[in-house]
Amino acid sequence: MRSPSYESVDCHRPPTGFSCERCAAANRCTYSVHYTEGSAIQGHVVTDYAHFTRASMTRDGASEPVSTRVYFGCQTLETGMFHRQDADGIMGLQPPRARARVPSFLTSLIQQHKSAAEAFSLCLSDRSGLFLLGGQPDPLYLRSRRALTLPMDRSARARYTLSLREILVSGAGSKNGTYKSLKLPQSTYSPTLVDSGTTFVYVSTPLYRALHAHLHAEMPQLTREGGKVCAYMSDAQLHAMPNLQFMFATSAVPLLVKPSQYMVEFPKSARPGTRHMCAAIFDNQRAGTVIGASIMRHREVVFDLAASTISFLDAACGRARRATGGLPISLSRQRSSEKRG
Repeated sequence: MRSPSYESVDCHRPPTGFSCERCAAANRCTYSVHYTEGSAIQGHVVTDYAHFTRASMTRDGASEPVSTRVYFGCQTLETGMFHRQDADGIMGLQPPRARARVPSFLTSLIQQHKSAAEAFSLCLSDRSGLFLLGGQPDPLYLRSRRALTLPMDRSARARYTLSLREILVSGAGSKNGTYKSLKLPQSTYSPTLVDSGTTFVYVSTPLYRALHAHLHAEMPQLTREGGKVCAYMSDAQLHAMPNLQFMFATSAVPLLVKPSQYMVEFPKSARPGTRHMCAAIFDNQRAGTVIGASIMRHREVVFDLAASTISFLDAACGRARRATGGLPISLSRQRSSEKRG
């Protein structure tokens, strides 16, 4: 049933602060977006109400419903991974000060609810997770959880950009606590975007080749399958694979990336006691690195736009609840194992 509050955005009478990419038939405000891995979407912009729950850290766990009029795309064309994976849409969260053509959910929330803060967090597991929007990050909580807090690169064109200077790699098994450099120049890694809308990790060609060569040298059972290196693995074999350390110019503390984060199951014919696992690290075919959703798993990532920082903290995201998140008073949406849209 069609929502009674649904409206199509008229490109000749757009809302204040709204600009259309192109005006099409029936005065529809249209858009088109192309993504790093080759996927694309097209459609027209519409508006309706989104319903959230305001979470409070009070003893009684009080919460209240919050409705916000938001803008989103009614898609008429989808290609690539929009067909091949469960997730069939992207919620863009451009910062409120950005010159975005269409206001993001966060922009709309702040405009309509003055108590909302310029922050959001994601906590992703393999099958579930938690999304908190508009809360105020708690520095004491982040420090108590030993969060790695990094400043965004203010000189970068994209907002969610960090200054990655190097990735260190460990050996396998008993050697996974000993790290070495891949001896690549820092320019190999830049710019480095944090983007949950990108499913996997994308790196420059020299880094892609170096990482894949190291993984194969340490784990000879890995075989090439197109752009991936894969093997059937038991849980013990997976955990024995090398660890990665992402080293940033602004911190002496690395971001540890474990095999359970950079390896992803790509199901094939079953073999008892094993899973078909592949390194979800792909060739960007251009400069730079994209830290995608696959290595954001099993940790909460707090995006504090007001402070211009991104914080990473280990978390059991499969059991995450509003009371355990890094934004004490937030609007929340619980993810479960159903298809994401």
